[in-house]
Amino acid sequence: MSHEFFWECLAPIKEGGGAIPDEASDLRQMIEKEWGSIDQFQNVFNSQTTAVQGSGWGWLIYNKGSGLLEYRQTPNQDTPADLGADLHPLLTIDVWEHAYYLDYKNMRPTFLKEMWKIINWKKVEERLA
Repeated sequence: MSHEFFWECLAPIKEGGGAIPDEASDLRQMIEKEWGSIDQFQNVFNSQTTAVQGSGWGWLIYNKGSGLLEYRQTPNQDTPADLGADLHPLLTIDVWEHAYYLDYKNMRPTFLKEMWKIINWKKVEERLA
């Protein structure tokens, strides 16, 4: 489940990958409310996901109970469903070594920084809607 979800989070640049949501979008407004800006959200996401021990995932979650966005991380093959029924995943980045080792070796922070260039924000917005 996580890998299919992950691949849908990505898009080639020429197909809109990396295009930041419009200022009027609900997703962008919620990110800015929670983290202050898209850049700050990415910084928090990257630093916390870099810190995942071993293999795992970084997630942007919509918490149905609170109505807020949250960052979560999961180890190994775990998913947000393992964390609670109210957590609806919007975005994930895979930090298992197989996701980045050929291109980035042991430079997980660089991999995460580069991933934002191909994030499919339109798909993330669809999931929030």
